Amino acid sequence: MQEVVEDPRFKRHRTVPWELGRLYCGSIVRHRPRIKSHPRLIASLRAAVTSPCRRSPYTAHRRSCIRALSVYNQTVGCNNSSLPAPCASRMHYSALCALLAISGLASASPVTYTIDPNHTHPEFEADHLGVSIWRGLFKRTSGTIILDSAAQTGSLDVAIDVASVEFGNDKLNEEAVNSIAPPIFEARKFPTAYYKGTLGGFVNGSPTTVAGFLTLHGITRPLALQIDSFKCVVDLPATQKHVCGADAVGTFNRANFGITVGQKYGFKMEVTLHIQVEAFRVE
Repeated sequence: MQEVVEDPRFKRHRTVPWELGRLYCGSIVRHRPRIKSHPRLIASLRAAVTSPCRRSPYTAHRRSCIRALSVYNQTVGCNNSSLPAPCASRMHYSALCALLAISGLASASPVTYTIDPNHTHPEFEADHLGVSIWRGLFKRTSGTIILDSAAQTGSLDVAIDVASVEFGNDKLNEEAVNSIAPPIFEARKFPTAYYKGTLGGFVNGSPTTVAGFLTLHGITRPLALQIDSFKCVVDLPATQKHVCGADAVGTFNRANFGITVGQKYGFKMEVTLHIQVEAFRVE
């Protein structure tokens, strides 16, 4: 008999709790990812369920998975009423559903997230004659994030309404939006700024960098971002939705975008941009 090689991804989940079981199986089944075969992954789980009434290193994981499937069985057609009574048959049927769900983990297609405008407010820091640092943020944003953790790929696309800038000073807000001598944002002429980039530097399924382009004041220049934090939460308590969030930072020279106000007085042209973003999974 051919020896079954244990898949390392299951080693750390031998005593997996119900909540993690639900995350691994229930959410995957519920969202119906594209399912493809993954021989080693399937072989590992099959080894655990071949003798379904016998304890194995994967007992806790198997029970969690089957419990999750019982919650979401209507989604995938694993209807308990159709299961044979004997323990072995019942467990084998659930195991088949579990195998399909788990095999989807390794081959899930890219997931699209819509940016939450209530929790996404890009911020910036700019020099004020070397005396202090002025900070502002943009209150209105939109866009999407596409993420494929398994393939370690993804993209970020953010649109920013520059007229929504907020410095905490109404007069400065007005000047920044509408001034043309010297020009700052010139919102009537260039109403939207964009950042579009490719996610990279994946560590444990999470991106750590973005290589992209910033379009500001009608000019597009390359801008790299460093992702300081990235996290996804399944069934966020407040909304019961799948949400991912990140905080990314980068620097650019505003003179390269035609915004040179204060330069002749000694203002530094370097600006630090923070893109703080949260996005909901598109169901």
